[in-house]
Amino acid sequence: MGRIDPNRIRDVASHTLEKALSKSSTEPLSLEPLANASLTEAPVEGSSGELRTELSFTIPNGPEPRVVAATTEPMHLAFEQFASKLGVKHSLSSNIEDPRTLRLVLVAQGPEAKVRAFTRAAVEFLRE
Repeated sequence: MGRIDPNRIRDVASHTLEKALSKSSTEPLSLEPLANASLTEAPVEGSSGELRTELSFTIPNGPEPRVVAATTEPMHLAFEQFASKLGVKHSLSSNIEDPRTLRLVLVAQGPEAKVRAFTRAAVEFLRE
């Protein structure tokens, strides 16, 4: 298994974020081809215009823990870059559903337009 190149991940993430920002925040977001994907959105109570999204999806899992880390590390790097540039709070959690499936949940919260851009960039990155 090859090493993760953080510079390559940053480059892909920058390009992906640019593509996401060029689209309208009201444009429908397709979750294809993410497996078992769902997206929920809700306004943040007590805030003025903040949105919270939760993107849940599965990916194939290998039998060794290092495979899980290697699979999710590029996501962590990209999502951190998106959040930093957009000023959005986020978290990525993972659970092993069964020996062959890893469920990931990405949560983002902040100003509505920025959260929508973050979520769109995340989905586009996962497609790459």
